[in-house]
Amino acid sequence: MVNPSLDFKGVVSTLREAFDVIMLRFHVIPSALVFFGLAFCSVPARAQEVLEGPLAVVNRDIVTLSEVRELAAPREKQAHATLRGQELVDRIKEIRRQAIDDLIDRTLIIQEFKSKGSKLPEELVDNRIAAIIQNEFGGDEKAFLKHLDARGHTLESFRDLQRNMIIVGVMLRQVGRDVVDQSERQQIVEAWLQDLHAKAFIRVYRIY
Repeated sequence: MVNPSLDFKGVVSTLREAFDVIMLRFHVIPSALVFFGLAFCSVPARAQEVLEGPLAVVNRDIVTLSEVRELAAPREKQAHATLRGQELVDRIKEIRRQAIDDLIDRTLIIQEFKSKGSKLPEELVDNRIAAIIQNEFGGDEKAFLKHLDARGHTLESFRDLQRNMIIVGVMLRQVGRDVVDQSERQQIVEAWLQDLHAKAFIRVYRIY
């Protein structure tokens, strides 16, 4: 069984590689990476209750419809631009099934990190958010906060998202990190994830 090191020394200089691993493993396109796993949707309260209903349970954590829709949205947009009819319907179902699988894997990785009693240095989260404000909002912090507020989210919830993304990226990067061959390394990562699945209680209730 693979047991990735949780030494975060030097992570700041390699964080970009960690997010590259996320995009590769979790089928996330670059435009979705900033908001991976967080539902940035403005919806009525009753509709929000539906969106926050559980689609899957992973040990004691849940995967919600809003999370699935947010992760799937960029790829669904691409599908709508190129496909029609039943082919589009089938593709949307495939994308959402993949999103649920990816979110289950993400949850398992974060749970594994927490089970070791590890704690991510908050400096990494600070640096990540500063980079987002600079790159996505031209350094305008007020515009960034307004963007969050308009969608009913707080800075703290966004910090939680980025913290989890960093944990996932670094954990994936550290699995098989001494293996040069990318294909072999990917096999090691998949074997590690399969082991996490085998030890977990996972139940998928529904797929939209």
